[in-house]
Amino acid sequence: MRRPVIGVTEKNQGEYWQFVNAGWRQAADALGLELRFDAPPSEDVEAQRALMRAQLADGVDALAFVATRPDGFDDIVGEATAAGVPVIAFDLDAPTSGRSYFVGMNTPIEVGRALGRRMVTDGITSGVVYLANGSDAAPGARGKRDGLVEVLSRAGVRVVESVGDHEDEELSLRLAQEAVAQVSNLTAVVGVYGYHPAVLAAVVDGAVPVYGYDLLPKTLDLLETGRVRGVVWIREMDFGIHAAAAVSDILRLGVTTALEIRGMDPDRWADNRHIPASAYITAAEVPQMRQRYSAVRTVP
Repeated sequence: MRRPVIGVTEKNQGEYWQFVNAGWRQAADALGLELRFDAPPSEDVEAQRALMRAQLADGVDALAFVATRPDGFDDIVGEATAAGVPVIAFDLDAPTSGRSYFVGMNTPIEVGRALGRRMVTDGITSGVVYLANGSDAAPGARGKRDGLVEVLSRAGVRVVESVGDHEDEELSLRLAQEAVAQVSNLTAVVGVYGYHPAVLAAVVDGAVPVYGYDLLPKTLDLLETGRVRGVVWIREMDFGIHAAAAVSDILRLGVTTALEIRGMDPDRWADNRHIPASAYITAAEVPQMRQRYSAVRTVP
């Protein structure tokens, strides 16, 4: 029996997607789906749309995409829908595009606020925090940055931000080294992308707490040794699991039924969102996280 083919288009080829794709693969194996993963080397909406069109031309049964920009995918979603190919979004949403379902993080600004509140709880209420910024343009990066700065500024912390490092870890390292050397009264460092905790831990070498987002394998190691204080985990693996399950149900049952059994309204597609609850991860949770991810062969 032929396995349905799902075209999965992500926003770049960073290490973060190992975890998302582990969830996709785990669920696809159980549900009998075949996955075709595509992504541009770095954030590029035009390249994503071209990859999605190529998937359509090759006859995939459904599309799933990461909305690097929420208003950037209306045309390709419309083309797929007109061709009878269902489309869902994951990780980052495009709610007005016509996609039928979304699973992913809370609004980035709320994710940023969550980390800011945790830092304040940890006593980061004065001095200067250095903020490593991965992108000046990406809505996800901007939102996390804005939410974090909002909370920390209200607590009396001055935030010194880097320019976007364009997901270049060597550039990120240089920017952090230069900024930290010039800052007095540094009380913590934080970055908006998953690779930032490792970069910042190398720069401050235990002098101040390091915070961040996402759970890359190297971040687990740094949490375990105390070189990173904590990260907000948005349950990225669950994005893949829920996305694969939704696509499977849509293909078997149709969009209307698949949405209704999730308590969603087929006539209000923009509102059809599933947001797994995020969690704050410290060294205490590392053994549990290793066990969870090793089950899908993501983390050694």
